[in-house]
Amino acid sequence: MLFPAQRGPIPNDILVKSGADTCLVIKDPPCGGAEAEDPKVSFTAGNNATVDIQKNLDHFYSQNPGSWEVFLWDGGSSGKSVAKFADSSDFKTLDNKAVTVMIPSDAGKGKAILQLIYTTNNPNAPAMFYQCADVMIN
Repeated sequence: MLFPAQRGPIPNDILVKSGADTCLVIKDPPCGGAEAEDPKVSFTAGNNATVDIQKNLDHFYSQNPGSWEVFLWDGGSSGKSVAKFADSSDFKTLDNKAVTVMIPSDAGKGKAILQLIYTTNNPNAPAMFYQCADVMIN
């Protein structure tokens, strides 16, 4: 996740190096074990927001295409889906995509987490990749 910036260090070559270690986050949902950070971005409840993502390594599987989904965790025991789209052969390694998400009008105010899950459905790849960004909801 490029914007808001995902948790943890983002190497300078992330936009040009496929298979970067910082993108190989496949354990410990919801955030791959990455520690929480202070929010650097604010969103307003009831408004659209843009999340910029990168497909760092293509795992598209034509027999059973996977998906990308963004969740908002605002203090509850589960995240709310705020955007979802199917993986496709047109979204390739190192491609970037701007995804419009709707921040629910009933989202709790204060610190929250945007979680991105890439579900590959590819038997030759990890099942899921997790990235999180810490945000503030106004």
